[in-house]
Amino acid sequence: MYQENSKNLIRWLPRLLTLAMAAFLSLFSLDVFSERDGFFKTLSALFIHLIPVGLILIVLWVSWRRPLIGAIFFPVLAIAQCIASWGHWDVIGLIALPLLLIGGSYAVSYRLLRSHHPHGLIL
Repeated sequence: MYQENSKNLIRWLPRLLTLAMAAFLSLFSLDVFSERDGFFKTLSALFIHLIPVGLILIVLWVSWRRPLIGAIFFPVLAIAQCIASWGHWDVIGLIALPLLLIGGSYAVSYRLLRSHHPHGLIL
């Protein structure tokens, strides 16, 4: 029973962390409503702010059955975020570190699923 619960936790944790990260990043898009721009300018600013969230949700969709993709993508995204915001340690801590954590959880999930797969390999 305990082993089955831990397998379920390891399997679902990356997905839940990815959803939490997408929700966290989407909060940053709410600042477009504080500006007094027109409707279309606000809508385009909202769209631009939500592009990273859409990208993360697309990777979640692809990684749902293929955790290796998430184990590769999220650390690469964290490195890109570090390069893009070098010197802004608060941004690196709030965005890049959770992305590394998500990538690590996908890697652990991949290893668990691979060890229980009949052929020993899943992509």
